[in-house]
Amino acid sequence: MKRLFLFVLLLLNWSLCPALPAQNALMFHRLGIREGLSNGQVNSVFEDSKGYIWLGTQSGLDRFDGFRFSNYFNKAGDERSLPNNVVDNVQEDIETNLWLHTAAGYCRFIRSESRFDSHLNQWMASKGMQGTPYYVKIDGRKNMWIAVYGHRVYYYNVRNKTAILFSLQGKGGRKLPKGTVSDMADDKDCAFMVYADGTIVKTNGRQGRVLWVNNELKQRSNGRHRYYSIHVDRGRNLWVTYTGHTKVWSTSAHRWFETADAFLQAQGYRLPVTGIIAKTLKTDARGCLWIATDHDGLLCLNPADHSAVVYQYERERRESLPDNTIQSICLDGRGGLWLGTYKNGAAYCSPGETMFHTVPLGDVCTIAEDNSGNLWCGTNDRGIVVYDPSTGSRRWFRAPQTGLGSDIVVSSTVGKDGSLWFGSFDGGLSRYKDGHFTAYRATGRKGDLANDNVWALETDAEGNIIIGTLGGGLQVMNPQTGRFVTYNTRNSGLSSDFILSLSFDAQGNIVMAHEKEYSVLNVRTHKIIKYDKTRSGRRFAVSSINQLLVDTRGLLWNAASSGLSVYDLQTDHMEEVSLFAGVRGVAACSVVEDAAHSLWVATDKGISHVVPARENGAWSFFVTNYSDTEGLQSRQFNSRAICLCRNGNVVVGGQDGIDILPPQRGRNYAYPAKALFSGLLIFNEPLRVDDAYNGRVILNEDLHDGGELTLAHSENAFTIQLASDAIKIPNKSRFLYRLKGFDDKWLLTADGMPAVTFTNLSAGSYTLEVKVVNADGTQSSEVSRLNIRIRPPFYLSTWAFLGYMLLVMLLCYYVSRVLIRRAHDRLMLEQVRREAEQARRLDRMKLDFFANVSHELRTPLSLILSPLSALIGKEQDETKKRKLQLMLRNGSRLLGLVNQVLDFRKLDEDYRRLTLVTGDVVEFVRVICQTFDELMEKPVSLTFYSSVETLMMPFDDDKLRKVMNNLLSNAYKFTPEGGRIDVALRLVPRQEAGPAQEDRLEVKVSDTGKGIADADKAHVFERFYQAPGAAEDDAKGSGIGLSLVKKFVEMHGGSVSVADNPGGGSVFIFYLPVRNVPSMPCDVPDVAAQTQDTTAPPPAESPRHDLLVVDDSEEFLAFMAEELSAKFNVRVAHDGTEALERVAERRPDAILCDAVMPRMDGHALCKALKDDRNTAAIPFIMLTARASDANGLEELRAGADDYIAKPFDMELLELRIRNLIKWHEGTQNSRIEPKIRQMDITSMDEKLVKAATDYIEDHLSDADISVETLSASLGMSRVQLYKRLTAVTGITPSEFIRNIRLRHAEQLLRKSQRSVSEIAYQVGFNNPRYFSRYFAEMYGLTPSQYKSRFGK
Repeated sequence: MKRLFLFVLLLLNWSLCPALPAQNALMFHRLGIREGLSNGQVNSVFEDSKGYIWLGTQSGLDRFDGFRFSNYFNKAGDERSLPNNVVDNVQEDIETNLWLHTAAGYCRFIRSESRFDSHLNQWMASKGMQGTPYYVKIDGRKNMWIAVYGHRVYYYNVRNKTAILFSLQGKGGRKLPKGTVSDMADDKDCAFMVYADGTIVKTNGRQGRVLWVNNELKQRSNGRHRYYSIHVDRGRNLWVTYTGHTKVWSTSAHRWFETADAFLQAQGYRLPVTGIIAKTLKTDARGCLWIATDHDGLLCLNPADHSAVVYQYERERRESLPDNTIQSICLDGRGGLWLGTYKNGAAYCSPGETMFHTVPLGDVCTIAEDNSGNLWCGTNDRGIVVYDPSTGSRRWFRAPQTGLGSDIVVSSTVGKDGSLWFGSFDGGLSRYKDGHFTAYRATGRKGDLANDNVWALETDAEGNIIIGTLGGGLQVMNPQTGRFVTYNTRNSGLSSDFILSLSFDAQGNIVMAHEKEYSVLNVRTHKIIKYDKTRSGRRFAVSSINQLLVDTRGLLWNAASSGLSVYDLQTDHMEEVSLFAGVRGVAACSVVEDAAHSLWVATDKGISHVVPARENGAWSFFVTNYSDTEGLQSRQFNSRAICLCRNGNVVVGGQDGIDILPPQRGRNYAYPAKALFSGLLIFNEPLRVDDAYNGRVILNEDLHDGGELTLAHSENAFTIQLASDAIKIPNKSRFLYRLKGFDDKWLLTADGMPAVTFTNLSAGSYTLEVKVVNADGTQSSEVSRLNIRIRPPFYLSTWAFLGYMLLVMLLCYYVSRVLIRRAHDRLMLEQVRREAEQARRLDRMKLDFFANVSHELRTPLSLILSPLSALIGKEQDETKKRKLQLMLRNGSRLLGLVNQVLDFRKLDEDYRRLTLVTGDVVEFVRVICQTFDELMEKPVSLTFYSSVETLMMPFDDDKLRKVMNNLLSNAYKFTPEGGRIDVALRLVPRQEAGPAQEDRLEVKVSDTGKGIADADKAHVFERFYQAPGAAEDDAKGSGIGLSLVKKFVEMHGGSVSVADNPGGGSVFIFYLPVRNVPSMPCDVPDVAAQTQDTTAPPPAESPRHDLLVVDDSEEFLAFMAEELSAKFNVRVAHDGTEALERVAERRPDAILCDAVMPRMDGHALCKALKDDRNTAAIPFIMLTARASDANGLEELRAGADDYIAKPFDMELLELRIRNLIKWHEGTQNSRIEPKIRQMDITSMDEKLVKAATDYIEDHLSDADISVETLSASLGMSRVQLYKRLTAVTGITPSEFIRNIRLRHAEQLLRKSQRSVSEIAYQVGFNNPRYFSRYFAEMYGLTPSQYKSRFGK
């Protein structure tokens, strides 16, 4: 008895379980505030004639186009806006205008003008009616029933445009009972009216008479006034609801049922809920009655089988109803069901559309279909489950039954004889045939299964079972003989023994996927070819391959963890297919080709349907994505768990079971969809009808098919929002569009972006054509068109061209006048030009004269200052020494004036440039003042003050020194004895700087002299200007000092001015900007480096060297011979020709030569000596009267080893001569000098030097190069290298290495912008201190000095 009871329970369970999904087959998609709904209480849902869905909410009116919401609200003071935000009824009249009932009464939404009209009396009068409507009902034929105050009801016939009045005084059957109409329900040309007291009246509008009046409900309620709602179903039964009750008048029983439950039970329905309160009801095309209830959800009644299904809110199901209180129901033209709820927004479902549904079978890893249509699913932990889709029954086979060593079944295939083959992870292979399993395990014997990890299975055209293993390679098994043929890395060209996926190409060859590559086994030759790149060199996979598929087109599809890619073997083109556009990191798990030759791809984000198409030789892909919102399982799908069934269904396996995808999903539209122009955005700003943009109304009516949009040229960046009249949720529609007049090519909108954007369209007329593309890629035949006109800019308009013509005429007149005037002015201009040219020539001659005279003065000054310096150093008598120092100071002053003239000449030629250094400008000026104070002879007081202790800023030290010297000298000249000179520095912050908007340094130099007249202040900075009376003054100047001050300050970006000193005298003020500009840092090396650079032990006694002095001045030659003869054997020559003769007589150790001489000058002499191999090594020092660095570079480019400007310090000259002789001595006479890749090597010694040089240069930055590494690289011992290299070059190997490093360093110091430390490390010195010491020994200058003098 217990067994019989259990059998009955099991039978009931099997019979009831398939019915449960049917009850909950509907999937509701929710629309709430997050999606753009204005309020969660949706009182009314309505579909208009264009396909838009309108929702009347508790806080505004919303329009939904399938992609986006448009909201309409009340705006205070705007009569064109919604009169009240509470909207509880939406209808559409014959003119496509909407009639809305709000808390403030009825209004019309005039679609063409996008405005709301609350003054309905005018409309009523235009239709032959009077009064203010308080209730409006528009029936299915767009005829209107209008109840107005005064117990009157109008019936307006839209076809003959006549109005019939029903009233208390009506005659001929048009008399109505007294009362207020609460609700109406239409039935063709008739209307059922329920009054507030319960009276029900049926009227016929076309006949214009009252058919009957029913007072039974009124009598039962004793005439109490309530809010009644009335609805009529397809059987003409009346459903009347009021305050928690629903009564039904049965037409067939001709009586009232007190409850809806009683009526439905009398009809034979078994109700899943009781106490039904009907809020509204609709009948669909199948005859099913949908009842929106209060608190009981949505009830569906099917009269065909009298079944009743209720849909309610379920907390665990996101696709259930959002609320159990339904306010409104709307059935759209395509069978879609739209619901408005009391608190939780709207919902949509499509009862007629096949939905995805998940069959919970566990974690499914592989799927195979047998000949009976059963699905055999290998799971991750429960063996094999067999699912019958027709009955829903399930059977499980675990490891003891299958013979597998594991319940992790990961692969399967169907044999040619109908047998089923299953592969497991670490459990071998099993065959199911005739109700029995046969297992195959890896034994290690030849001819058996190679590995128990059977990861992939396929059946070839001959019926052989193709086995891909993890670690055992590929095997081909003949089911008839049971023989295994193995291909692995040891016996074939297989690149890896790990097979992840299997497929077949068009020739039947076996395609195997590995980790990031694939191999192909030729079934005829049994040879394996490996492919890891395309023929063009692109890699096939950058991540692990999950499944490989060769489709019927010959395309190779790669589903990998990095996404989906497709490779065309014929064109060698590989392309990434974008799935779930806008979502990054989509992993493709499996792929299969369906009967329509489209592809289904399971991913970690859902399922994608890919339709390939070939256009102009290139593949394009239309992708439709599905996710858990369409009923798919929410967790990730498994790799290779996909199967194409014989009936066209695609079955996909995942962690929650399987999903069955029906074929050709989305093609069952009743009529072609049409595109809608839903909205307009200009520069991303949404615009509606009558909205002003830049002071102009662009839209006078809604955008529609056949409409026109006119935009100004400045508004040519705009977006047209698109929608489809086939509104669904989720809306998978996309759009094909083209802009005729711009491009006739059809383009497809991106997935999830239903809009087209155009920018920078030229002026002209265009036509935008749009077609809807359904979810499966099929195109609608309906084309919507919008005419777009871009106005030309003003400068291309008709008025502009008229203006252009007028301007041309005026221009011609003007040109004629100008030509006449120009002919007259040309003579005047030519005369002015000649005068200006003559003035410039005279000015240039004057400057040249000053420069030449100054240049000639430098040599005599050298003969004055140099001997004076020598005499001062030797003089012991203090009185004579002071006089000599006085002579030296005035001579130096004269030299400064000469230098000023030369600097002025260079400024006039724009020759000088700023050389900025960063330093403490306060200390710099303080030192200048202290030096000047020490040199002043007159008893004048000099004071210095600064508001800041230090100020680091970039400045040109040479030019700033000249500025200060000129200003101080000027103040000193004009300040009498006992007077005072004040120097003050102040930092002016940017707040006080005014328009400069940067910090500035203010420097004031004031004196107590006689001052400058106001008339002269405007000219003191002019070139050669001298104030009147200055000629008689002892302090007469040259007239160029202050001009130099102005030039140098302006070169810094500053300004200078002069004013009167309140205490008498003048005040010169100049400002310098404090900027963070690129500059050279002050050359302040560390103490250790400085010690290495400048401090050297006293020179040891050395033999006297032969020195040749060349100059055209007898006095200069005599002076140099006298001064240098104590330490050198001095010979003299008067020009370059004579010098060559002296060199021929006896080779000197060094040559000291003037740059400018008669016959052969110093440059020609230097070139002649350096071009001669016998004299090229003689140190050559050039003497020049031109003191600038640029001129010094000219001397060095001529080949001189060094240059010295006149006048010079004798001690410095002597040190330079000795250093140059020391550097050149010994190594340049008869030894081979190592060249840096410049000379061809011929002899063995030269080859040795070149090999050693090349090795050092190749490892220049390597500080570990030693004599040992150098000898090893040359293939000789250290002793051999020392002997040979010393004999050839005259220097030791370590000195040779250091020599090469220092010569490269010298190049970098001259040509690069690197610091001294960077260059030291770059050429292989570990310590910049040692680098500085050795560099100074070789070149006579520290690296810092060398870089500042010769560097760029």
